[in-house]
Amino acid sequence: GEGVEGMGYAIPISSVEDLINNMMNQKTKVQVDEDQRGYLGIQGVDVPTEYVQRFGMPEGAMVTKITEGSPASDAGLQLNDIITAVDGQKVSSFETLRSALSYYAAGESVTITVQPNGNQYTVTQITVTLADRSTITDTTEADTEEGSSEAETQEPQVQMQKAQ
Repeated sequence: GEGVEGMGYAIPISSVEDLINNMMNQKTKVQVDEDQRGYLGIQGVDVPTEYVQRFGMPEGAMVTKITEGSPASDAGLQLNDIITAVDGQKVSSFETLRSALSYYAAGESVTITVQPNGNQYTVTQITVTLADRSTITDTTEADTEEGSSEAETQEPQVQMQKAQ
């Protein structure tokens, strides 16, 4: 068969103008040293692929534990909330949430995109000022950096509600 050589596609600049502006204006972030990192104060798990497919839940990090007095608690995060983005960057798992937060120091503010209790029809953006881990006095070890192995393996407890 004959191949097609030199074939090109054209797209209007208006289709990618926003994307180009976002890329040009995005600040380059450097990973913060562990002792300087901001602390959100949660434990969580990945939303299982089965739940995404069967129930239409979003991909992301489901909150399974919140440290009392932490930035997550103060911002109103709830159990079973699903974090889907940090400052507009997609979060597809708990590990990608940890990775995204490793670029923020204590005292910095981040905008977290949340779908409360996995509700696919509601998306909330919450601005959270990350804390220095040493300032949180709760003795439970809920933390995005140190999440217990128990939290990593537990099945998410999801309550599905029938639409009225």
